[in-house]
Amino acid sequence: MPVLQAAGIPDIIAAGLAQLGRGKVVDLTSDTQEYVAWTQMTKKPRIDKQSDGHSIQWDIMIDDNGSARAVGLYSQDNINVPNVLKQVSIPWRHIEASYAFDHHEIDMNKGASQIVKIMEIRRYAAMVAMAKFFEDRFWRLPASDDTRNILGIPYWIVKSNTAVTTNNGFNGGLPSGYTAVAGLSNVDVPRWANYAVQYTNIDVTDLIPKWERAADFTRFMPPVTNPKDFNTGDKYSYNTTYTVYQASKQILRSQNDNLGTDMDPYHDRPTFRRVPITWTPQLDIDTTDPIYGINWGQLKLAVLNNWWMKEFVQDRMPSQHNVTGVFLDSSLNPILRDRRSCFVLAKNTGLPQ
Repeated sequence: MPVLQAAGIPDIIAAGLAQLGRGKVVDLTSDTQEYVAWTQMTKKPRIDKQSDGHSIQWDIMIDDNGSARAVGLYSQDNINVPNVLKQVSIPWRHIEASYAFDHHEIDMNKGASQIVKIMEIRRYAAMVAMAKFFEDRFWRLPASDDTRNILGIPYWIVKSNTAVTTNNGFNGGLPSGYTAVAGLSNVDVPRWANYAVQYTNIDVTDLIPKWERAADFTRFMPPVTNPKDFNTGDKYSYNTTYTVYQASKQILRSQNDNLGTDMDPYHDRPTFRRVPITWTPQLDIDTTDPIYGINWGQLKLAVLNNWWMKEFVQDRMPSQHNVTGVFLDSSLNPILRDRRSCFVLAKNTGLPQ
């Protein structure tokens, strides 16, 4: 005799409801395991609110004034006032997400008939769309004639295959197709460049020494305290592909005694200099297996004041008198004020399309 279950008894189905899991919903909206950039950039310490302006501008000091010298008694003064400042700027970029509802839905989705609040789900879906879009663009280089998309990490931190003996490794100059970064070229100001080196193998003889050098050479300590520094405190992350992340764990397991503090021997989680190596799923499409060393004390999300997720409600959509549209608008752009504090290690210079 076949086993009888509730689904096979029509009266049970007709007389009651399933356990509905009211107020809860499972999120299957994404194929990405983690939104690293969105999570980091939308934290309060990372958001740099700009009160006004048609663009985002800041000054960089490119050198000292060269006035220090050895002197003797009764020596003659030698006053020189060179120009030591350059201005750089980037434009605002604007992103939006939206949702809508028919006013009939509000009355249909309340009382005993409500399982979840449909308006909350609609808004959540729009927020997820915003996060997915931002995460994708954050790790990409916009074309030089692209006036819509944000300036992602490959714009600021540029790969290079030039030997480390040139410029001490600070060869991350201009992104492909560009003649300047934020209006300034490292050809004119050599210090306006990030550290960039090519590696071949993910092992302790090739990658790890190059990684160590990159971390050493991008740690700049000013000789005199600068009270006007934009830096909110050096805080690094090492963002890379799953291939590098997994290989780092293998290095940890096989040679943690030799690597000491470079690899965490206790939690089976790869770290470099006690900083976790972060698998960044959006980088997996980059076949050069980059490792981006990002200084979050210098990288911020510039946001125009009052334009972070600003909500506009269009109460009656044109030709749909029962429909209301809700728009979430942001005016922003990632901004890396000191490129020298960051680095990229990669097997080549290519970027995903």
